Amino acid sequence: MTQAKKQNIDINHELWVLKGSRLKGLEEGVKGSLFALGNGYIGTRGTEEIRSENADSDEGTYLNGAFYREKITYGESAYGFATHNNKILRVADGKKIVFESQGELFSPDLLVIEKALDEALEPLAQLNLAEAVLSHQYLLQTASGKQLSVSTRRFVSQAEKNLMVVQYQLVALNFSGVIKIHTLLDVNFDSSEIDSNKSEDPREGVFSGRDFMQEHERYTASDLSYFIHEIIDPQSLVCVAAVCDSDSTLTFCAEEETLVKQNAQADQLKTTYQLELQQGVSSNIDKYLFYGNEFYGNEFHGSELNGSELNSSELNEKQNLDVEQVRNKLLEQARVLLNKCCQKGFSTLYSEHLALMQRFWQNSDITINNSPVDQIAIRLNLLHLHMSAGKDGHSNIAAKGLSGAGYDGHYFWDSEIYVMPLFIYTAPDVAKNLLMFRHNTLPQARTRARQLSIETGALFPWRTIGGEECSAFFLAGTAQYHINAAIGYAVRHYFEVTNDWNFMCEYGAELVFETARIWPEIGHFSETHGGLFCIDQVTGPDEYTALVNNNFYTNSMAQLHLEFAVKIAVSFQRICAKEFLRLCDKIKLDQKEIIQWQVISDKMYIPFDETRGINPQDDSFLDKKAWDFVNVPEDKYPLLLNFHPLVIYRHQVLKQADVVLAMNLLDNRVSKATKSANLDFYEPLTTHDSTLSACAHCIAYCEVGDYVTAFDYFEKTLLTDLQDLHHNSCYGVHTASMGGAWMCIVQGFAGLRVRDGELYFIPHLPLKYTQLKFRIQIRENRLEVVMNPSHTDYRLITGSELVLYDNGQRFKLDKIRRDACIQRNQIVG
Repeated sequence: MTQAKKQNIDINHELWVLKGSRLKGLEEGVKGSLFALGNGYIGTRGTEEIRSENADSDEGTYLNGAFYREKITYGESAYGFATHNNKILRVADGKKIVFESQGELFSPDLLVIEKALDEALEPLAQLNLAEAVLSHQYLLQTASGKQLSVSTRRFVSQAEKNLMVVQYQLVALNFSGVIKIHTLLDVNFDSSEIDSNKSEDPREGVFSGRDFMQEHERYTASDLSYFIHEIIDPQSLVCVAAVCDSDSTLTFCAEEETLVKQNAQADQLKTTYQLELQQGVSSNIDKYLFYGNEFYGNEFHGSELNGSELNSSELNEKQNLDVEQVRNKLLEQARVLLNKCCQKGFSTLYSEHLALMQRFWQNSDITINNSPVDQIAIRLNLLHLHMSAGKDGHSNIAAKGLSGAGYDGHYFWDSEIYVMPLFIYTAPDVAKNLLMFRHNTLPQARTRARQLSIETGALFPWRTIGGEECSAFFLAGTAQYHINAAIGYAVRHYFEVTNDWNFMCEYGAELVFETARIWPEIGHFSETHGGLFCIDQVTGPDEYTALVNNNFYTNSMAQLHLEFAVKIAVSFQRICAKEFLRLCDKIKLDQKEIIQWQVISDKMYIPFDETRGINPQDDSFLDKKAWDFVNVPEDKYPLLLNFHPLVIYRHQVLKQADVVLAMNLLDNRVSKATKSANLDFYEPLTTHDSTLSACAHCIAYCEVGDYVTAFDYFEKTLLTDLQDLHHNSCYGVHTASMGGAWMCIVQGFAGLRVRDGELYFIPHLPLKYTQLKFRIQIRENRLEVVMNPSHTDYRLITGSELVLYDNGQRFKLDKIRRDACIQRNQIVG
């Protein structure tokens, strides 16, 4: 913590540390998710470095964007069904270590400690949220009674994309002498036992990679140890390499040196050292781990090599050459990085990592006064989002982040709607890179559109890693065409806040135009709806209602999407005429099509029931039988695990916010009276079986002024993982809910909206808190907002001028007036 204080983080240590002792009652799998670390590329679960021989392990280390393709088997298939699933790779675990003395292993199982009978004997674990450092403390013993204290610190470097660091501090408690240290690279890919125990929960992800990953090469020596594995489809290599250093004399055991190529069967690569310990004197061992993957050979997802017509022998020669080049590239990267680590040492690498963590917290931290649990929860959520978001333009953020293999590591629309706002307002470069992933997978989205008989534009997948559609359940997957609207909305939101015309000219406009093109193709002007434009056979966000006509969310978001596409086309043509013409030529877009977008937007059918004063979720929803909430027992929820989809589809019941989410995103297009009526109607019908639901309801209740109910939904969002409220955090954290917690505070309780480049706030501090503070960035301006019971303080930290509204009161911050205090007469709880 000393380093952080020097860099001006205002730290109350207790509010920045998540201790394992605070997580009593949570299963080990949940702790593994909560304590996970990552940097947007590497993610590793918060498991122990030293484990009991018989202990179950929910180990997992993952690389964002590294995956394998698995053919989907259908009992009955049809044209256009998704053909392959993408599954995130579980790569070698490099954290594990074993200590030995004279043929005896040091084990946590053998130690007898005088403790209270009800106190579990387990490693002491804590996650330092400010530093993104996980530490454990162990007390080990041999059968003959030698005792060894081991303290570990590990972090996934924020400064080096491919680096994870583990430091082991050893103290011999009752002996002096030489011990052996076995550091491991552990792949353990045989998941037959896991497969046999797989539950019916579709949210669970199972790694079964032995048929897809083959050992290509292994090597261990004093200066470098590594595993290289080959992925069959898509063709790629994964390299995990390690080197150890010490502040004492660490001797490599040469007899362990081996070089074995091609299909070795052992699941572990062991590198052994000797170290002499003096009783009571500490010695540090620093382990530096390189993780990297590269694609080669066949085109990213195709069976043809870049469309070439090479014969089989030429093809094999080309592929072998590519794999050798990739192998050499990865090993060179590993050697350079790990040599640099040994030269810099742990302290320097740690400081470089902390400097970037400091920058993150300066821009993104939220402080909550008067609630330590909520304070730690929001920081835990923010940290996981930061550690999980892809930052290279070729990866995104998975529904479970990099903390577990739930949902097979897939990216969903959660990224654009629930996670993107945090980064748009605090780290716009990260937001841009998440959008770049969508742009980089436009070719696959165009292919998918043609498979769905859409002749122009692109249809993005419901769930994916590499860009192809992975949803075998098309009713609640592919049918959710609103994924295109989510991407269009995210580009709109990013541009509205950043005014980044360079991005729009190069990438954003193409994304908006290509995604907008699906709406004329899948909809039509309906005579029975007064000539208005209707969209049939889609599924909205509510997955308990499938294949309906005129889903309110889909139609209204499509309308917003098309309006923005026309606006960007007009502005683009005026500001950058040459670039606009280049893009139009590239995607074969003409003025006739842009005019068509405007006509469709103007005539979009938006369902509204005059009698009830609400927006029907779709054409059929109001005619369905009501779900029997009174007589269906609690243990039958979530419904998706207990009822056939057809049973659910024929009832008035919602898994998650649908109309409610739409009216949040539509801002002031929906009147307050209609929002209130929609909430009154839909909230009692919503099971909230999805973690995407509570935050949408929190924001909606803020908008209609019911802050007590809003706060209840906020805490359900905020504590989703910390309290395992949905009983599945063992598969990984819920990134959408974590992003939703930020939205609840900033867009809910602070009421932030951006309209025409100006900021609108309607702040109401929850009664439980004495203060809320956060920072946001809009264009070149960085603003700090401090919500107090009687007033809200606004401070322009950087930038020259910003126009704001507080409850309709307009004021301006600039170079002369950088602070404003807006009083209010009433505290609303």
